[in-house]
Amino acid sequence: MAKKELQVFSISFLDLLSGALAAVIILFVIVPKMDIKSKDAADALKDLGIEVQDLKQKMQQLENSVDKKVLQQIMQQMEKVEKELQQAVQNTQQLKEQVEKLQAQVEDLKKYKQWMDNCGLTLQSNCPPKKTPTRGFSFRGKSIVFVVDVSGSMISNNFNEDRLSPVKAGLRMLISTMDESYNVDVMRFPYQSDCDNKANFGALQPMTEANKESLSQFIRTFKAKGGTPIREALEYVMNTYTGLTDIVLMTDGEPGCRQGDDSNKLSEEILAFMRQRNPGNIQVNAIGVGRDFFDDPNAIKVKFLERLTQENGNGFLIKFD
Repeated sequence: MAKKELQVFSISFLDLLSGALAAVIILFVIVPKMDIKSKDAADALKDLGIEVQDLKQKMQQLENSVDKKVLQQIMQQMEKVEKELQQAVQNTQQLKEQVEKLQAQVEDLKKYKQWMDNCGLTLQSNCPPKKTPTRGFSFRGKSIVFVVDVSGSMISNNFNEDRLSPVKAGLRMLISTMDESYNVDVMRFPYQSDCDNKANFGALQPMTEANKESLSQFIRTFKAKGGTPIREALEYVMNTYTGLTDIVLMTDGEPGCRQGDDSNKLSEEILAFMRQRNPGNIQVNAIGVGRDFFDDPNAIKVKFLERLTQENGNGFLIKFD
C-alpha cells in the first residue's frame, strides 16, 4: 500500500500565510511612517490586532496538518508581530494625546494673540500693569485734576437721564472732604465751542476753604452742550499741569467733537498719545456715566476707558448711573 503523502501547504494554509505577511507589511512599513497627522491610526491598529488574534486561532487549528517546526516558527513570528503591534498601538495613543495637548495650547495662543491685537500690543511692547480690583476712589497721590464731560448727551440721551446733576453734586461733595494736603483743579469739556475746554485755576491749588468754594462755584455753572473732545481735554492736561499724580475723567460718551469724527480711530490716537506722554507716572482714572455703560460692555467707549485706565497706572474705572 503506497504511503499517503502529507499535503502540508494547502490552498487555505497559503491564504493564512498571505494574511500573516500582510500583517507584517502593515506593521513594519506603515506604522513607522505615522506622524502627528495620522491621529486615526490607533483605531486601525486596534482592528489589525483583532485580525492577528483571529489569524493565531486559525493557525492553531492547523496544528495537525502542518509540520510542527514550520508551525512553531510561524507562531513565534505571529507572537512577535502581536507584541510589536501592541507597542505601536500604545505609541499611537500617546501621539493622539500629544496632538490634543498641542491643539489646546494652540487655542490658548490664539486667545493671547487676539488679546494683544485688541490692546494694540506687540512682542516688543512693555507688559501692561496687572489689573487689580478696586473699591471706590484709590488715588495714586494728592495732586489731582478732575476732567468733566458736559457734552449734550449728559442731559439728552436715549434713557432720558440727567447725568450731569449727579456728577456735579458728587464732585462738589468729594472736593469738600479734601484737606489742604490735596492740590486740585477741575476742568470742563467742552466750553464755548464743541471742541474746547476750560479749567478753573489752570494750575494745581491746595484745598483751602477759599479754593474749595471757588471750585464749587465753577462746578455749579456746568451746563450740558456740545461734543465730547476727550482728546483735546487730555492734551491740555498733559501740557499744563506739573507734578500731577492723578487724572479723573468723568464722561458718558465716545471721543469726538466734530461731525463725522471716527470714535474708534480717536480712541486709538488718544491711547497712543498717552503711551507717549505718560510712561506710567500719572494714574488715569475714569468714571463712566450712564446706564448704557452697563448694557453694552463691548461698546467703544467702555473698551476705551478700560484700556485708558489699565495702560496708565492701572487706575480705577467706576461705572455710574
